[in-house]
Parts: sequence; structure tokens; C-alpha cells
Amino acid sequence: FTGMVFFFLYRISLATFFLPLWHVLLCFMISDFVSSIYLALAFQCSHVVGEVEFPLPDKDGKVDMDWAEMQIVTTMDYATSSWFWTVFTGSLNHQTAHHLFPGVCQFYYPQITPIIAATCKQFGVQYNYQPTFGQALASHINYLRELGDNTFKAKAH
Repeated sequence: FTGMVFFFLYRISLATFFLPLWHVLLCFMISDFVSSIYLALAFQCSHVVGEVEFPLPDKDGKVDMDWAEMQIVTTMDYATSSWFWTVFTGSLNHQTAHHLFPGVCQFYYPQITPIIAATCKQFGVQYNYQPTFGQALASHINYLRELGDNTFKAKAH
């Protein structure tokens, strides 16, 4: 409850000292809409794409795949050499490192990612990567088109 009160005071009430209420509410809605879309796209481009796998459990409810391999094949990295995308997504463009090492500070993901890619190559594990955010977004949009097609068959492991 305290958090909700603080949120209201900080985001709405304080601003009404400087702007009319309708300006505050309009700016609030626009900023939350833009940031929500931005965050959603950052996540979707790493998970909801045709390159990743969606492992299905067997009849006993178990997925026949190593934990680390599943973290790798179910995510996609993008623009990992881009300072802009690393900073402005909070390193979410290094999604594989985030899944494999959730306790490691995101500051280290740019150093970890090349090691992951090399290790995947060494052991024959599929490492999913797009060089730019635009290509990752296109991959997401194309996958959404596939999902909307009546003949779509999910790629399962």
C-alpha cells in the first residue's frame, strides 16, 4: 500500500504543482504507453521468434533437455555489440547470458556473451542471434505472422 501511495504522490500529485491535471494525466499515459511497448518489444524479440525452440514435456511431464541447453535454445540475443541496445535495454539484448547467469550483474553480460557463443559452437548447441534490433524485431513480426497462419505447426524439441 505504501508503494501505491508513493507512486501516486510522485507521479501524479507532485506534477500537478507545475502543470494542469489534464497535462499530467496525458503525459503519464503517453510515457507509460511508450515505456510499456518498448519493454515488451525488448522481451518479445528475445523469446517470441521463430529461431528459438519451445521444448515440450514428455508424457511424464519432463523435458528431455539439459537445463543450460534449454536456456540457450529458448532465447535469442540481438545487437550484443551495440552499446546503445545494451544500455537502453538494461542488457536484455544479452538474454542468453541473463537466463544462464541470473545472479551475475548485467554489466558483465557483454564479456560473457562471446564465451557463450563460442561454447555453443564447440558443443554443437544452437545459439540464436540477430546482429541488429531491427532484424530481431523483423524476426518477431515474421513469427507472429506464422502464428496467425492456419497451417502453422509449432517447432518443438
